[in-house]
Amino acid sequence: MATMMKQAAFARRHGVSEKTVTMWKKRGWVVTCEGKVNVDESEANLKKYRAAGVRKNLTRADAGKEMPEGKEVTPMAQLLSLDWQHPVTDWSVSAQEARARLACQCVGEVAMVRASKPYGDGNWGGWQLRDLNVEHGPLDSLEQVWTGYGYELQPFEILRFLRKILADEQVFPDVERPDLLHTLAFPLAEWECRQELGQAAA
Repeated sequence: MATMMKQAAFARRHGVSEKTVTMWKKRGWVVTCEGKVNVDESEANLKKYRAAGVRKNLTRADAGKEMPEGKEVTPMAQLLSLDWQHPVTDWSVSAQEARARLACQCVGEVAMVRASKPYGDGNWGGWQLRDLNVEHGPLDSLEQVWTGYGYELQPFEILRFLRKILADEQVFPDVERPDLLHTLAFPLAEWECRQELGQAAA
């Protein structure tokens, strides 16, 4: 008889987040039945496909190299080649909020949400990032909150968090809008742009 367990338990078993398991499900690696993970079949798939697909220790220098035949070019590899190639000319709050929203569309199934309550009533007046893949709880459930529980995030922090997801060596996250990948390329904040210019001058 197959071993079954909840997705959260399966994530803990493999030392990854539930989001990563959801991504594995989207790739067909994790087999579920009636909301639970079939451990035997899923782990057989992970053993087969992760061993063949995961590329460790990716650096910016790797971005221009050809991948071995049969290897997948990851979104992170593509992103590394875009770093510092798209100068940002508008650092206004509204422009950066729009950029963060586009980045959410790029990754897919995540949303940035602003607090409906006034500033100071349990929130810091910023943003929260939610995982739309969560299959349980109401729409406003804390189960959906990925980061920013106190609505403290600024747009560049959302960009940094989403970029970190793409760098997760446990999985090749699929991006829904590859054409928007440049929204996650450096620089993510105006001060990073100034720092890069300073290093170039030195």
